[in-house]
Amino acid sequence: MIPVEYYSVVYFLTLSFAVGLIALPLLKYHTAQSYASTANNWYSNIILVITILFIGLRDPWGSSRYLGDTGAYSRMFSSISLDKLSNSKDFGFDLFMYLCAQVMIIEWFYFLCAVLYVGLPYLAFRKWFSNKAWIALLVYVTAMSFWAFGINGLRNGLGAAFFIYGISFVKQPVKMAIWFVLAISFHKSMLLTVGAFILTHYVTNTLLLIRIWLTAIPIAFFFGDSLETSISFLFEVSGFDDKRVENLLVNELDGEQVSRGFRLDFVLYSSASIILGYYYTIKKNYNDVLYTRFLNTYLIANTVWVLMIYVTFTNRTAYLSWLIMPVVLVYPLLKSDLVRKQSHWLFLIIFGNLLFTLLLFFR
Repeated sequence: MIPVEYYSVVYFLTLSFAVGLIALPLLKYHTAQSYASTANNWYSNIILVITILFIGLRDPWGSSRYLGDTGAYSRMFSSISLDKLSNSKDFGFDLFMYLCAQVMIIEWFYFLCAVLYVGLPYLAFRKWFSNKAWIALLVYVTAMSFWAFGINGLRNGLGAAFFIYGISFVKQPVKMAIWFVLAISFHKSMLLTVGAFILTHYVTNTLLLIRIWLTAIPIAFFFGDSLETSISFLFEVSGFDDKRVENLLVNELDGEQVSRGFRLDFVLYSSASIILGYYYTIKKNYNDVLYTRFLNTYLIANTVWVLMIYVTFTNRTAYLSWLIMPVVLVYPLLKSDLVRKQSHWLFLIIFGNLLFTLLLFFR
């Protein structure tokens, strides 16, 4: 058993080593197709095993300093009952936990959650990218928010996995709707992402959405206090009584000061997908209906986050757009010969993703 204080460190070192071995050879080729694409299952299995085992086999009672809300979920698992379901804020997740508690121990519950969290998006990648799905998987697991929402924001992470998998049924609306409802039932915040995706069926002007996103940044920077008041009032009149909503605008939580401010680093991180999306769709005239919907969903959801950037735990709101960032970054590169030295672009995206994640973790 890896000591809990070193657990995340060992995970990132192991993942970095594996990603490096798999991704570095991309620099030798001009296209991803020419780099051992037939080995998709082999590469994918390595990453799936590493991420699922580390997320699924973590210490259920590990300190929150190292494993976030894992201990809180463990206590919830040990005390879940039918009576508590009647007052559930996220009924789908609580019902899922209750059913699991009847037939398995907490360790197996976390392992099952890890399989769903990593496995469902990978199945979607297989549908979209076929034998290049391993590249999308590398971008997905090296994303800054991947580890945190696998062990800490568990409900939100699972909701995101259901959402991504649901989009793979975009030509089967009933199945897609079922997965979307399931995502929202696991975490109500997924209403934003699902709603944004539905809205993109009608709002198709990407350039307009980019301009709105750019406009939102100075508005949030200069008028953050006014926006906080408006957001608080909006939640109040909407009838939200969830304690998590109340915690969005506090300066102190559980006796400790919480950090709130304009996160320029997060804005820059978010902008990478928008810059590449602009390049793909506007400059290179890449036209794919599903990709346009991905990009526009990202823009809508991220704009909402920018306007709410001063809320407590702002990364949790940002995650509602970040969860599809991997697809926004690489979809055109995996579906077409859009640029020269395509495999070099993919390597830079994977390496940049990993480097930013490591810098934030080890800072």
